[in-house]
Amino acid sequence: MKFSLTFLAGIPLGIGIEHFAGINSGAPLFFAGVLAVVVPVIALLSSKRRVRALARCLNAVATSDSGIATRRTVSSSSFRKPVSLPPNADSLVEDVVSALVNAGARPSVARKAAMEASQLNRDFESAYRRSLQIVAPRSARKSN
Repeated sequence: MKFSLTFLAGIPLGIGIEHFAGINSGAPLFFAGVLAVVVPVIALLSSKRRVRALARCLNAVATSDSGIATRRTVSSSSFRKPVSLPPNADSLVEDVVSALVNAGARPSVARKAAMEASQLNRDFESAYRRSLQIVAPRSARKSN
């Protein structure tokens, strides 16, 4: 962009120099224009990061008027869906659910076990240990 603006600002200067020097050919100005376009393109293509930035820019320009939003697709195995919180969630239950999910339990199973364990135990450690005892037999049954 800087190079294009510099070129556009240099056009009146080039025309003035050609006029006062008596040059009637447009060839020098044509080659200056080609140079102003080629040099930034070479600079953009000099690294993978810049090529990707150029591709994103061109993609954004190409889809800006069409109303089509393009997105990179991500495989579902690369991340887990966040656990949704009910509006009036108990903080102890949510902490236990988070710990169980981080330990590898499925969110639905973890929520059921945490709710069951937190009814009798109101501190985190005992609720977490009890919910582990609830989750372990269920996951052992599913793996067999």
